This record gives sequence, structure tokens and C-alpha cells, in this order.
Amino acid sequence: MSGTSAVANDGDERTNGHDGDRKLAAGEGATGSADDADDTETHQRGVDRSPATFSASLSLLAGLFSVLGSGLGVLTAAAPGFAGLLVLAAGLYRGSRRAVTGGGVVLLGGVVFAGVGGGPPAGLLLGALGALLAWDYGENAITMGEQLGRAADTRRAELFHAAASLGVGVVGSGVVYGIYLGASGGQPVTALVFLLLAVVLLAGVLSE
Repeated sequence: MSGTSAVANDGDERTNGHDGDRKLAAGEGATGSADDADDTETHQRGVDRSPATFSASLSLLAGLFSVLGSGLGVLTAAAPGFAGLLVLAAGLYRGSRRAVTGGGVVLLGGVVFAGVGGGPPAGLLLGALGALLAWDYGENAITMGEQLGRAADTRRAELFHAAASLGVGVVGSGVVYGIYLGASGGQPVTALVFLLLAVVLLAGVLSE
């Protein structure tokens, strides 16, 4: 009987030992899964969602052209243009669509101010096109950063978007300027009307 009891006890100890090993392994597996999930979440949080650098640079360059266009013939119009450029730069730094849009609006305000002051139509159209492209490129920079991350290689897609927007803008500005030359008689107020028409048309096309 003593031998039988010893065998039974030994069997129980082995069974309990195996159960403990299985529980320990299960616990380690659960801990490992949790650690993997934490690592994945940390990696996802570590993705830089800032605006894409290339499009952001193009946006600032277009904004500078807008300021130059506004300042042609009406130097004081460059002041609101520079203010719009600063707002645009702040929006690109922070990744704020509202600030980027606000910067574009202020840039257009500088163009309108130049138009009221009798600025040359060519400069007004250059300023309007620059302002719209600055807004469009800025929006694209934010979108690229949000969707793919700043570290992703998006240069080709950004370049294609920039070229397409520039092509549409140049063609639209050329058409509007041609209409102005043929029908306006060179009056500043009429030039401003055509400028605003160009702004509406270009904004509608670029927003598609």
C-alpha cells in the first residue's frame, strides 16, 4: 500500500508540474503578444505625420511669387502679401489646413489690393495664380503627410500633382489675360473684374 501511495503521489507531482509549465508558457505567450502589440502601437505613434517637405517648399515658393506679383506697380500691396506668406508658413509648420487656407486668402487679399491700386494685369494674374498654387500645394503637402507620413517617398506623386496644377493654372491665366486684352480697354477696374473671374475659375479647377 505504501508503494502504491508513493507512485500515486509521484504521478500527481508530475501532473502538477506539467500543468505549471503549461500555465507559465501560456503566461509568457500572452505577455509576448501584449509586448508585440505595444511595440506596434508605439511604432505607429512614432510615424511623423507632418506635411510633405517637397510640396510644402513649393507652396512657400508659390506664395513668394504671389507677393512679387502683387508688388509689381503697387509696392504697398506687398505688405499684406508678406503677411499671408507668414500665415501660410505657420500653417505648413503646424500642419493646419485652416492656417494654410487663411494664408492663401490673405495672399489673394494682397492681389486685390494691388488691383484696386492700379497694378498691371499681368502682375495681378501672377499674384492670383501664385496664391492659388500656394494654397493647393499646401493642402497637398498636408494630405501626403497625413496619409503616408513625412518619411515616405512621395516625391513623384507630389511632382505630378504640382505639374498638373501649374499647367491648369497657366492655361487658365493665359485665357483670362487674352480675354482682358481683347475686351477690357485697359481700365484698372475692368482688370480687377477679370482678375476675380480668374480667381474663381482657377480655384474651382484646382479644387477638383
